[in-house]
Amino acid sequence: MPRNHNLKAKFKINPTHLNIGYEVIPLLFTRKIGVPLMVDEIELKVAEAMQIDYGKRIVRIDSQARKLLGLTTGDIIQIKGGKGKTTGAIVLPSHPQDEGSNIIRMDGILRQNTGVGLGDRVKISKADAKIAKKLVLAPNQPSRYAPGFADYVKKNLMGKPLTKGDVLSVNVFGTSFPFAVAQTLPTGIVLVNETTEVTLKEEPMKELGKIATISYEDIGGLKDEVQKIREMVELPMRHPELFERLGIEPPKGVLIYGTPGGGKTLLAKAVANESEAHFITINGPEIVSKFVGEAEEKLRNIFQEAEDNAPSIIFIDELDAIAPKREEVVGEVEKRIVSQLLTTMDGLKSRGQVVVIGASVTGDTPILVKAPDGTKLVRIDEFVDSFYAEGEEGFEKPIKEIQALGFDANKSETNFGNSSFKKSAFKSVRGVYRHKVNEIYEINYRGGKIRATGNHSVFVRDRKGVYAKPVVDLKPGECLVELPFKTRTELRSHSFAPLEEIELEVAPAMLKQHYENAVNHEIPMEQIAIAAGVNRTTAFRWAAGARPRMLKTELANSIPSTVSVRPPLCRLLGYYTAEGYARKEVDFCFGTHEKVLITDTLTLMKNLFNAEGVVREVGTRTNLIFYSKILADFFSGECGKGAHNKHIPSWLFEMPREYFLEFLKGYMAGDGYELNYKEKKGLSCTSVSKQLIMELNWLCRMH
Repeated sequence: MPRNHNLKAKFKINPTHLNIGYEVIPLLFTRKIGVPLMVDEIELKVAEAMQIDYGKRIVRIDSQARKLLGLTTGDIIQIKGGKGKTTGAIVLPSHPQDEGSNIIRMDGILRQNTGVGLGDRVKISKADAKIAKKLVLAPNQPSRYAPGFADYVKKNLMGKPLTKGDVLSVNVFGTSFPFAVAQTLPTGIVLVNETTEVTLKEEPMKELGKIATISYEDIGGLKDEVQKIREMVELPMRHPELFERLGIEPPKGVLIYGTPGGGKTLLAKAVANESEAHFITINGPEIVSKFVGEAEEKLRNIFQEAEDNAPSIIFIDELDAIAPKREEVVGEVEKRIVSQLLTTMDGLKSRGQVVVIGASVTGDTPILVKAPDGTKLVRIDEFVDSFYAEGEEGFEKPIKEIQALGFDANKSETNFGNSSFKKSAFKSVRGVYRHKVNEIYEINYRGGKIRATGNHSVFVRDRKGVYAKPVVDLKPGECLVELPFKTRTELRSHSFAPLEEIELEVAPAMLKQHYENAVNHEIPMEQIAIAAGVNRTTAFRWAAGARPRMLKTELANSIPSTVSVRPPLCRLLGYYTAEGYARKEVDFCFGTHEKVLITDTLTLMKNLFNAEGVVREVGTRTNLIFYSKILADFFSGECGKGAHNKHIPSWLFEMPREYFLEFLKGYMAGDGYELNYKEKKGLSCTSVSKQLIMELNWLCRMH
């Protein structure tokens, strides 16, 4: 055959022969006539998908790869990854900067479906996708669906390639619902269309394994951090042979630090999912226990679980809460935890493929603010940040109707012009200012250690009195004023003028009145419904004799409408904060041996609320249960619901010292224990509520 470069004919290429018309010509001549070679399968390197492509089951490959496979935009391909996993995807052209790089961009969901990570290699080929007659999906956790939800899911999956075992995500009003493909008919890669029958199971299928819901594409703006943590965590887990060949030890742990909400936990979960590692979360304060040796045992068990399920990642949130610097640890419990953690992480025993990731945040000074909704103690950074949108900084925002605790100035009448403070006072907050933070200063002084920006002001004292000074201008030897603070002769603290007697609402008195009005038909039902905040149907039910839910229990009619704030109530709220919970009832849980506390709690509930409780003994535990939604709402409203949400009653910040001491007495009786060491004597307590510990610490110092 002549070597004619202008040959025009219809042709088809396969790996063995070039067919032109009815003649068969060896492949030797393909390059002579300029026809590109076509293959059935090629291998490409996996790269991260662009954010715009996430969740759409599409991949992007360059023009050279598409020509080799004979693909056009919108074709379906089969992707073969590790562990024999395969999935299907829709082909789109690569971005201009990716041309010639031999990569395939695919999102975290497709990477999970093929069992590969970033940097791994996959084999791709053109797929013969069939129309799905039936598709069965299983959820990530037990679920119930609204009518028509299956049709909504089907609409979202229209035209997308799926195969058994695939993980997919359905977006519903901004919330992502993960599913796994449990069955397809026919088998292989299928496409969903109008004729497909989609069935949603209500229970997850164990054989499909865990459905990962977080990948690197979920993390925005942390490219450098993602790259670093991939090198330190994912690479040793996926390719440990590299480190063995080089004779070096991979990193044993990573510390991620930054502001709350910055993505520390999200980053840890993403690297665990991408490296297919067993993920264990430790919320710092949760492992602390008042029993000797229990916290250390928890740590040992967690590390043992990680070794048994290696490769594993242990994520310790709020690491600084359980493992501060050794020289700063004062409690025996904290010392043992720090020692156990260091021994387990860096001891003589090998941990295998276990990586520890710790997250910590820098602390800030708490301030007491009074707003229309009550008095509360908040961190100053959280208070300021609540008035700014993300990215806003460098300008002041005026605020109204909020006061912060301070002091009245005490101007001297002498010629020296000395200034100091006199009585405590709430001062109106004019505005807040979020600084652009370039660097953080750490100030060490006799009262402890604080961190602040350079333009943040602190109080200092000299011969002329007390005045504010920017942190950046501080010099060693200056006298920093911390309030409350201790002098040689007396304890200087906040003190408040005596308050009038406070009455707290317990039973909804107006609800009783509205109910009686409905029963007696004294007021039109429309007016009763509006006044009570219910619909007309509920008001008519009351008129027919149906009692409101809160008034159905036996205690409802005997509970007083209000209760006076006195020291006994403070002690009872201390018991609840330490040992109680509230749902539809109030439950105090004591040790059976704590007879004095049990008797005192029963007496206080009877005297203050006219409430008789049920005493239930189970082994070494005794529960005092008061079946009343009214009381449950009262206690949870004053001190919080659930151990992680417990807090001080807002009115206690302005009460006299003896009121707080009664609350502290009740709380310490439940969750505290006595310190009796040569170097330190007193009381210590533990809680999983960071807010509660901050408030107790502040009030103890204040008083």
